[in-house]
Amino acid sequence: MKNIALWVLLLTLAAASVLAAQDKLVAPTNPDELVVFVNQAAAFANLEGKDAALVVFNDKNGKFTVGDVYVFAYNFDGMCLAHALRPERVGTNTLADKDVNGVPFIKNLLETARDKGQGFDEYSYVNPNNGQLAQKTSYVIKIDDTWWIGAGIYKK
Repeated sequence: MKNIALWVLLLTLAAASVLAAQDKLVAPTNPDELVVFVNQAAAFANLEGKDAALVVFNDKNGKFTVGDVYVFAYNFDGMCLAHALRPERVGTNTLADKDVNGVPFIKNLLETARDKGQGFDEYSYVNPNNGQLAQKTSYVIKIDDTWWIGAGIYKK
């Protein structure tokens, strides 16, 4: 079991090293690719540290903002730490936000990250790139006991 954990750690560090050298990632188009994208962001955050990762996650031209896919970050109180396409959200508590159907999506995403460590949620959200309301599937992952990240893809 220790050998498996060591291999996972080494693979994660190797992937993070390659990731740190990349300029841009490819935008995920399905749930499996979304998991890979968010895991790459988590590896980056663990390698570079929270402050450095948040700078990159908040950069609309950064490697984790590709088309209409971007990494968002929150603390476990619901405070937005990163949102490259809606920077006005950063520094605000969005825990009470609900989608047009009354779904408390930030609360749900936060609970998924906190209680399960990772997972998917669906809700309606306005795509910041085109202003259109769309169904969004997001995948989130807990980074540590203070914050979590995620990204989502819109149904076309």
